[in-house]
Amino acid sequence: PEAIGSGLTLTGVDFTVIGILPAGFVFPRGVDVFTALGTRPGLATNRTVFLQVIGRLRPDVSRGQAAGELDGIVSRQQAQRAGSNVEDQAAALTPLREHVLGNARVIAALLFAGAVVLLLVAIVNLSGLLATGAARRGGEVALRLGLGASTRDLLRQFAAEGLVLATLGAIVGIGLAAAILDAVVALAPDGIARIASASIDGRSLLFAAGCLVAVTLAIGCVPLMTVGAPSIEALLRGSAAGVGGSTRAARFGGALLTVEVAGTAALLIVAGALTVSFLNLHRADLGFDRESVLTAFVNPSRVRYPDAAARRRFFRDVIARLEAKAEVDAAGAALLRPLEGVIGWDLPYRLPSQTAEDAAGNSILNLEVVTPAWFEAIGTPLLAGRGFTEADDLYVSRAESHPSAPASMKSAVGRGPPESMEPAPERQPLVAIVSESVAREMFGSVRAAIGQRFIGGRNVPRSYRIVGVVADGRYRRVRETSGDVFLPYTQTAIPLRYVGVRTTAGPAAARAVLRRALAEVDPEQPMSADLTTAELVERALSRERFQSALLLPFGVGSALLAALGVFGMVSDTANRRLRELALRQALGASRSRVLAELLRSTLACVLAGVCAGALLAVAASRALSLELFEIGLADPWIVVAVCSLILGVSVVACIGPAARVGRLDVGTMLRE
Repeated sequence: PEAIGSGLTLTGVDFTVIGILPAGFVFPRGVDVFTALGTRPGLATNRTVFLQVIGRLRPDVSRGQAAGELDGIVSRQQAQRAGSNVEDQAAALTPLREHVLGNARVIAALLFAGAVVLLLVAIVNLSGLLATGAARRGGEVALRLGLGASTRDLLRQFAAEGLVLATLGAIVGIGLAAAILDAVVALAPDGIARIASASIDGRSLLFAAGCLVAVTLAIGCVPLMTVGAPSIEALLRGSAAGVGGSTRAARFGGALLTVEVAGTAALLIVAGALTVSFLNLHRADLGFDRESVLTAFVNPSRVRYPDAAARRRFFRDVIARLEAKAEVDAAGAALLRPLEGVIGWDLPYRLPSQTAEDAAGNSILNLEVVTPAWFEAIGTPLLAGRGFTEADDLYVSRAESHPSAPASMKSAVGRGPPESMEPAPERQPLVAIVSESVAREMFGSVRAAIGQRFIGGRNVPRSYRIVGVVADGRYRRVRETSGDVFLPYTQTAIPLRYVGVRTTAGPAAARAVLRRALAEVDPEQPMSADLTTAELVERALSRERFQSALLLPFGVGSALLAALGVFGMVSDTANRRLRELALRQALGASRSRVLAELLRSTLACVLAGVCAGALLAVAASRALSLELFEIGLADPWIVVAVCSLILGVSVVACIGPAARVGRLDVGTMLRE
């Protein structure tokens, strides 16, 4: 409360603190101070397109009705502001929850799917354990049924036994969740809203209790399905009843094992594909150096630097100071740094030989404004032509737009260069550097683009001559290049926002050097969001890393449980058939043939489960296609690797029971 009424200076403007928000208020992300929109310059012009509006719907208004009303408002604005940026804009109505959660829904769905598969595998194992015990107690079950016990009584008994196991598992699971929750929160990407406040509360415990009830009922029903309801006559026949119950239990156990392996295989294939996708992204050529480069947000005060010329002088002085430092190899500035986000400046274009209709199919380019040494600073190679120089210094006014550019040339999204350009004392050509993909789209090759012209812009299209081609970079998305066109900062009033410094002295030294250079030019100029390019890449890949880090443990845990299930099935089969196997050996069957007979049915179930799991993963490929990079769920290497892993683990799990059968003393077994 003491802060209320105190003064605060931001970028040279004095403000008064009138309110304090709760510490947990984190929308929008990364915002610490809110100021009134007020009479900000430019709000009354036709070029204001940067605002996002939040509204609350009345209870009696549907989302569709609101969207229709919003479209009507936009249509009226377009009619009133013909020739402005509003004319080609559209309004999108997005629920706030959807906007805040964003891709977190995908992460939550993958995490929940992994947990469900692991739970199902655990249920199958427990069910198999109880089914085996029930098969051995077939006589007891038959006797109780013969004496008047109902199926409900038996279900109650088996459910009580399952409840003990499920409760122990739930207690261990809750304790494990509490132990790893902090690690999960630490790994979570920034885009997940309120992840830092995640905790095991009453709702979590209630959900765990619901799972406990479901597991208890599931594993309680399985024993009844294996032993059936033998009559008292079957009980009196003794061995016949035992054989029938054992056969039923074996078949049901095989079916459970198939389901268990199928879920494990599908989960491992998905986890493996996501991990390989993450590694592919991490190894991808992003068009800039990931090492030795520091970037920082630097926004000169509009009070001290009121016009474009003053801001250009500020950045020119800062870059000169940085280049004079011994620790700095190169320094530059740009409108937006790589991987800063999907929001950017869009530039529609057409070639001189194209009509407006022909140009409708052209890509919308990502517009960047840079200083001459920007490419050297961030490590983007120049493939052909030349870079910018300080001699590229023409400022173009509205009257100097290209005369042949059609007024109807518009862009569907984004923002173009501002109308206000400073007049130049001499007319020099407007120049541009394009990325490799843009050069190939425009003129078919990198070399052919040098010296060619294109017409870019929306309301005031201008003719640019291409003087250089650089490697494709990932300025907006880490998964794809947006197709970039670069303008020299001396030929536009679009502001620079980020400074890049290349140094081998390390991030800490680079930050100190940048702060010193800023202080030498303007002691009051702050910098923020100082991140190395490596940190930018890590931030961009945080969601993919989080998905892999969560799903892989689920897959490994599921594989271990499946191996335990294989071990249990083979052991149970061996125990039930010891006398039979001894008799077969006594009658002349070789030991290897007996072992093959023992393992054949189990490995057949495993193989069937692996095939079913692979089909499940392929079926899910469409839903996960946007999450994968340069790989698919049907990738043969992933499928073969997972199948080999599961089969190998299953064979290892069979070694113990098989060795026991191999050491079988035939004479002793026959005497028993």
